[in-house]
Amino acid sequence: MPSENELVQALRRRVGVLVQAAATARSARDRWVFAAEEEHERRLAAIEARHVRAMGEAQTAYEGILLRLGGEVAAATDAEGLLVADWGHPAWGAWGPRRHAPSPPPVRVGDVIEEGKWNRITLAALLPLAGGQSVLFEPVGAAKDQATQVVQSLLLRLLAAIPPGKLRFTFIDPIGLGQNVDAFMRLADYDEALVTGKAWTEPQHIEQRLADLTEHMENVIQKYLRNQYETIEEYNDQAGEIAEPYRVLAVFDFPANFSETAARRLLSIAQNGPRCGVIPIVLADPSQKMPYGFDLADLERVSTVNHRHGHH
Repeated sequence: MPSENELVQALRRRVGVLVQAAATARSARDRWVFAAEEEHERRLAAIEARHVRAMGEAQTAYEGILLRLGGEVAAATDAEGLLVADWGHPAWGAWGPRRHAPSPPPVRVGDVIEEGKWNRITLAALLPLAGGQSVLFEPVGAAKDQATQVVQSLLLRLLAAIPPGKLRFTFIDPIGLGQNVDAFMRLADYDEALVTGKAWTEPQHIEQRLADLTEHMENVIQKYLRNQYETIEEYNDQAGEIAEPYRVLAVFDFPANFSETAARRLLSIAQNGPRCGVIPIVLADPSQKMPYGFDLADLERVSTVNHRHGHH
């Protein structure tokens, strides 16, 4: 039987072996971790290099696309002329009345701005009016003044786009009392029919003007469209000229001074007017109480809606 001393020596030898094995394991682990970290860093560097290279190639391609897009936009603007040009464009100095325009082309109502990581793209926001939908603005707060200016700009562009004598305005301005369209009232000096006499403000007059437009639409449907043409533009294209002047109905501050009857007529005009050459442009105040039985959502469904928000 081994002595106590021999047992202690044997135990020490085993402990030494274990300590040496642990040290060897730690060394192997450290070498593996170091190698793994080096491989990880190498792969990260390779990935980063590929990312930088790919981003550079993407930016170069993007800038090439922007360059081509800019040329295409400029060419399209030149082709459409002043109808899509900014109001500051020098070509406005050479403007003259259009002699031939079977149907109103798309008209600029502002800009579409796309903010990108590397660039900012600005395109003309075009609104197709011929055979399209009515236009509904629903400004909120301080944006009302801006929306009013947009409507005025739209009206002026239509006046510039459509040949003389082929456009009639009906203005309804119950709160502004005509101030929102005072610049257009000078047309009455040449022909009162161009602006139906005045800007209308009183409930009974508003009803009557909408009734007149409804009757005009009935005449267009029965005289020109019948069952043969879907829109007045189709008839005009076939006839080679504008058969009837286009009617633009510009309404400010709806539903102020609108009776139930007037509101229903406005909805009917918005639904059926564009195909008959009647173009409703309505600036509404959604915060106001609507006439009994009238739902603004019904007007929205048949309109191109523009929501503008401002600060109080």
